[in-house]
Amino acid sequence: MGRVRSVGFWVGLAIVIAGFSGCGKKSSGIAPVTIHLSPATLSLEQGKFSGLLVTDQNGAGIAIGKITWQASDSSALSVAPLSGVPAVCAGTWNSLTVPTICSPGPARAVQLTATAEGATSAPITVYVHQHIERLVASIVSSPISKCPVGLSAATQFAPAEFADYQVTATNNGNDITSTVGPITWTAQNSTIVTLVTTGTGLLFNQTRATAKTPGQTSLFASAGNATSAPAPFTTCPIAQITLATATGTNSLSFLKGAASQTITATVIDAAGLTLTNPPITWSTSNPTVASVSTAGAVAGLQTGAASITAACLPANCNIGFQPEAPPIYPPTGIGVTVQGAASSTTVYAASSGCWDKA
Repeated sequence: MGRVRSVGFWVGLAIVIAGFSGCGKKSSGIAPVTIHLSPATLSLEQGKFSGLLVTDQNGAGIAIGKITWQASDSSALSVAPLSGVPAVCAGTWNSLTVPTICSPGPARAVQLTATAEGATSAPITVYVHQHIERLVASIVSSPISKCPVGLSAATQFAPAEFADYQVTATNNGNDITSTVGPITWTAQNSTIVTLVTTGTGLLFNQTRATAKTPGQTSLFASAGNATSAPAPFTTCPIAQITLATATGTNSLSFLKGAASQTITATVIDAAGLTLTNPPITWSTSNPTVASVSTAGAVAGLQTGAASITAACLPANCNIGFQPEAPPIYPPTGIGVTVQGAASSTTVYAASSGCWDKA
């Protein structure tokens, strides 16, 4: 009996140990490693190199020595530690431990992944390309100009009108645009124009520029380490402003403390269009007598007179023109008269207290 009990004891102990062992694996709390590479795309000239950031799911860096790299074309791209970070060479490093020379490889798009601790990153694309000798941005399609103001008609647009621009990269006269990778478009002043790179009919090297606020600016395209010369863009400038009250007169009258009254500004651009949200500036000649809001609401503050006007000022309206555009004012302002509040005094009459006797 003792032997039987002994065997049963050891069998039971083995089951318990196995059970604890299995539980330990399930409750370790160690999540699978996720590897992230950034940036998601790179544009590198042959023989040039760039740093790369490798992080886990918590944003912590992964030790370089633990990473194995895989390139879809190792003759066009290689990675090695440089100054403590992974360095991507558009070609081949002369050493994988202490690299000093990046020898140019063939021009092509290469997929690159990193593997560490049993996990592999999503691939990033590295565009290895020839040296960009020239990057040229130009307009390729636009509506008929409605606002000629002494500039190229092809670069002037009424609000909401758009034009498509494209950029071409060349090396030794040859078009290498398709090899340079991501292209970034920038407006010198983004308040004048809106740029998008996705839309019906747009190619990978094009942007759609939509007129926004009156003024003039320039567009630039960047690819690799090259930037294009500026391409002009003009949103039709404001040409005329007129002011009117609700009654159609050129004046307002207030009793002190009365409700505000609104002045309407009609703003017309060089294309003859009425703007719905013009960048005009409201002002009052006597702010202690009458105030005016950015929406043209006038309030009478104290007895007196003032004049209200709205203007297109170069600080925030018709901006960017060279030479600077002159201010645009309405032909006349709106005169404001504020009178004292109506009296609510009650008058009492008192008897003299004298009575005649009959």
